Amino acid sequence: MPYVDKFLKWAVKEADCCDVYASSNEKFEVEYMSKQYVVDLIAHTCSCFHWQLCGLPCQHAIACINHQRADYEDFVDEAYTREKYMQCYGLPIPPMPDISQWERVDLAEPLPPPIRKLPGRPSHKKRRKEAGEGTSGQLPKKPRLQRTCRKCGQVGHNVKTCKNSEQTVVQPTKPTCE
Repeated sequence: MPYVDKFLKWAVKEADCCDVYASSNEKFEVEYMSKQYVVDLIAHTCSCFHWQLCGLPCQHAIACINHQRADYEDFVDEAYTREKYMQCYGLPIPPMPDISQWERVDLAEPLPPPIRKLPGRPSHKKRRKEAGEGTSGQLPKKPRLQRTCRKCGQVGHNVKTCKNSEQTVVQPTKPTCE
């Protein structure tokens, strides 16, 4: 299986970092990243419990298997073999009729779960609208006013960004009271 191959390749690389100390032909003590693990090759167990849970030998177990010069693929659980995979998915899936041909039952339709008011201040995050979702019920936006330059009188910029310095419009003077 591809997942098993990928995991075993990773575990073989990590097994190089393990220090193996043999207690007997089948029991080992493995030091990995300053921690001690006990591996039993006959019982297919490791004190990290990965081997027992997944059926794949962990990096500690692979270090012990390499120490014994055995093939680590022999220690993979038989559930990961091609034969078991084919046995599991070998049965045909029966075809499904159209929904209009389903048998009618007199049961109530399932209801959605009740809406609960959660404690605390409600969030004001607005959801993003999907494509095609209109703006019905909303007022149209006001058109933006265009800027007019006080220096040259043109539309689209202001005095600070004006590039027409030779064209100057005379500003109206304020009437003075005399």
